[in-house]
Amino acid sequence: MLALIVPLFIAAIVQGFALSKVGIVPLFWIVGGALGAIGCGLFYTMDAYTSTGKWIGY
Repeated sequence: MLALIVPLFIAAIVQGFALSKVGIVPLFWIVGGALGAIGCGLFYTMDAYTSTGKWIGY
């Protein structure tokens, strides 16, 4: 659980600083949605026989 909370906490802080500099909210929505879709697609390809290299790379 801690491995999920710490990166999300850091990402929220970085996003706050980036948003204050850029000021374009929909840009973050589009980029975040695209990264989320790519991440979900990568995790969908994993199964019990996925190699360790793919686990680390994903």
